[in-house]
Amino acid sequence: MHFRALLLAALSGLSSLSFGENTPRLVRDVNLMPMKGGDIWNPFSHSPQKMVRVGDVIYFAASDIVHGRELWKTDGTEAGTVVVTDLRPGYWSSSPGNLTAFGDRLFFSADHDGLNGDSFWTSDGTPEGTVILEGFAGGAAAGDLSLFEGSGGKLFFRKLAVGSGGSAGFFAWDGTAAGPVELNGPPSARPFQSYDGKKLSFVPGTLMFASGPDLWQSDGTVAGTVKVASLPGGQGSLELLEIAGDTLFLSRLPTGGVVREFWKHVRGSNQLENVQAGGAGGLTFDRSVSPVTCVADGKLFVVARQGTSPRKLWVSDGAAGGMRPVEDVRGMGYGNPEQLTAVGSQVYFVGADGTGGREVWKADGTTASASQVTDLWTAEAGEPTELVALDGLLCFGMREAENLVSLWKTDGTTGGTTRLKLTWSDGPVPPRSFMHLNSQLIFVGSAEEGSQELWTTDGSVEGTGIIKDVTPGNLSGLPSLGSGSFLAIGTTLYFGASDGLHVPDLWKSTGTQAGTRLASPTSGRGAYSPPDALTQVGKTIYFTTSSVSSSGWGQMLWKANQRSGRATKVREQFIKGDITSGVRSMLPLKKKLLMVVSGFDGEAKLWTTNGMPGGTRQMKKPDLELAWPYSLVPMGDRAYFAAASAESGYGLWQMNRTGGKPSLLKEMPGFSLEALTAMGNTLFFIAKDPSSGDARLWKSDGSAGGTVPVTPAGFWLHGGYTLDLLIPCGDKLYFMADDGAHGSELWVSDGSAEATRMVKDIHPADGPAPRKMAEDFFAAGNILYFTADDGVHGEEVWRTDGTEAGTSMLADIQPGEAGSEAWGFTTVGSRLYFSAYNNQYGHELWSSDGSQAGTVLVSDLVPGSGSSNPVWPIAVGDRLYFGATTLEHGQELWVIDGADQQ
Repeated sequence: MHFRALLLAALSGLSSLSFGENTPRLVRDVNLMPMKGGDIWNPFSHSPQKMVRVGDVIYFAASDIVHGRELWKTDGTEAGTVVVTDLRPGYWSSSPGNLTAFGDRLFFSADHDGLNGDSFWTSDGTPEGTVILEGFAGGAAAGDLSLFEGSGGKLFFRKLAVGSGGSAGFFAWDGTAAGPVELNGPPSARPFQSYDGKKLSFVPGTLMFASGPDLWQSDGTVAGTVKVASLPGGQGSLELLEIAGDTLFLSRLPTGGVVREFWKHVRGSNQLENVQAGGAGGLTFDRSVSPVTCVADGKLFVVARQGTSPRKLWVSDGAAGGMRPVEDVRGMGYGNPEQLTAVGSQVYFVGADGTGGREVWKADGTTASASQVTDLWTAEAGEPTELVALDGLLCFGMREAENLVSLWKTDGTTGGTTRLKLTWSDGPVPPRSFMHLNSQLIFVGSAEEGSQELWTTDGSVEGTGIIKDVTPGNLSGLPSLGSGSFLAIGTTLYFGASDGLHVPDLWKSTGTQAGTRLASPTSGRGAYSPPDALTQVGKTIYFTTSSVSSSGWGQMLWKANQRSGRATKVREQFIKGDITSGVRSMLPLKKKLLMVVSGFDGEAKLWTTNGMPGGTRQMKKPDLELAWPYSLVPMGDRAYFAAASAESGYGLWQMNRTGGKPSLLKEMPGFSLEALTAMGNTLFFIAKDPSSGDARLWKSDGSAGGTVPVTPAGFWLHGGYTLDLLIPCGDKLYFMADDGAHGSELWVSDGSAEATRMVKDIHPADGPAPRKMAEDFFAAGNILYFTADDGVHGEEVWRTDGTEAGTSMLADIQPGEAGSEAWGFTTVGSRLYFSAYNNQYGHELWSSDGSQAGTVLVSDLVPGSGSSNPVWPIAVGDRLYFGATTLEHGQELWVIDGADQQ
């Protein structure tokens, strides 16, 4: 089979689709605080990591608020610092890892769909040149890819087989169409990785690795992958340390031992030679130190301890018995050396002599002596971090005070030690992740507002600065959104938000900046999450927050008066001492609120409240334990739910919403009742038999005799992940079912067995067609909109009137098999709104009049392929509100006026 690259999706636009007429506008930038890397409401600090150089470009994984964590590149300039491609569109992340240079290309692993795990990718730095490799497309194909190494003209890598318990395939590839070659060698080997992560090779194209007591080498061919030496008697295990010229240094851990020995191997020989024997005088590694070794002037330096003595630096030129301690020239010591870094013939490290803080030291391998270089320690300062060489100098980062970090350089003398940059940091995060690029150092540092960004230095003060501030805008006013985060009352929208100056509060908006303000402040009352589960009872709005109270961390219940705007706490912890206890669902009664409350033990109970602390209590008679999911479904003047009691057993229960106690409607032992859904005066639900796996559709008219099955035995109705996957639409009920012949498809029923049928075999190849999440279905009059994959177009928006002829794809928004991943449907008037993706515009807001020609992009809020990721659109009158994310404002509330006329 040829080993060739496959593009997952072509970069294509929808030039035939027009933009909508009414432009969204920002309601108000609620949170004007700038982005700060350490702020709990900002998970999108750039935070570059895993930097790898390919030619004159450095690749790295990084985040921004629009793309999530994706693959970036830089040439050291602002214009040249860009996202390579958004593999997992929107703020979801593909999380690139294992970045490895091979020739003029980058190889890496990434999860592009969140479903099948990491795939094996390669990139030339362009979107179209970033492709997945055939045979390594995630899931069983890719397994766990790890430990990449580009050595000369070969790419070596390991691929763990799925379900193998850790067994691995060891491969090499020369970049040709012939594909990778599976090499010899032990499957359990950890190839090409030394003790602290260095990747070792004697000469280009030859790789050294250890497995147990054996030393191996490979030139990328089956014949050239051979064992070159073994420990005497095959006893012990080897770890690779460093290569110095023709000498490979290793350590040996004897079988059953704890004291390491130092060994060496000379290229071209078949021997392993002991450098210094273990035993009473042997050396042991301290695994908390990294790096633990380095090579300078052909000598091996290692941090180790002898017996119970403190850690110190040791040096060897490879001669037998030649491990010597490096001593302080003053005879005072330099305790706990760390961060070994070679600069020319000397090794720099961080240590302390006991008279002050930790400073930069340097060691000479010829004289086996060390001396202190810097004298920067103060009572507030931290220690130097991440030492790196630059053109014969040493650069390092340092925390100088609580929120001040700096970059320094030194030539090895106190007088030659100077500060290059001092900057603010929201937390002790000094410069780190240094990478050489031509005559520069590229590194990660703090921008003035605290976010972690990409910097550069040439070793001069004027040549040290930020390359590009990727997160220059404000924090999000809507830091957390869910289906319960919005509540429309008349022409006013209530929602949870934070202005950055206070804890999250309840806000309200009439659609204008002046009309968007705090509705009921909870500031100073311990709230640490935005108001959620907003529920109206008369003139009172109830909501929950995660909070710290006198009872500890937990969920609080609040109420807010619409007229006065006053918010008061109703309950701190529902179950005293149980920080997990809280409200799972709410239902308005006549003058009270009915709630399902559960705690750590998972038992769910019914509670009621009249808005007063003393009037908030568990309903004891009957003492019910509600079934999961905890659904309370209103129908007429009654509420229905599934529960069990010691007296009556498990079944369907009902309760008068004007008052009274719950009563058992129908006992159904041995069944699990899910997806309770009201359609007109009929309650539908799914009854599952856990023992047989049978799941049938039932209906109830509110009487025991009228609670009967609709579908025959043998169906499998998909309960999915949410409560309401029975979808009423007009006078029809839609649901997912598998009749054993067509796979999982969309079905429809009017409540009678004879009129219960499959709507259409959308995916004829017995594959799943519509998805099974509640937000993927939306009823608009007598038309049901939903997302489905027909096996040709990927996951797109469909519509149905309940007939096969009236079921069709609305529009192919993202051409090809990838699909548009549409979700979040709502209507304003007769127009449908939803979030969808295509390669040209990213995840943005779309609108449709129900026809293909009338399906248009509303606005490209983040121009180009970036995404504003619209969430939870909600209609209030003729306006459409939604949350959207931009680099300038973060995630804030947006609105479209006259959305019914789009």
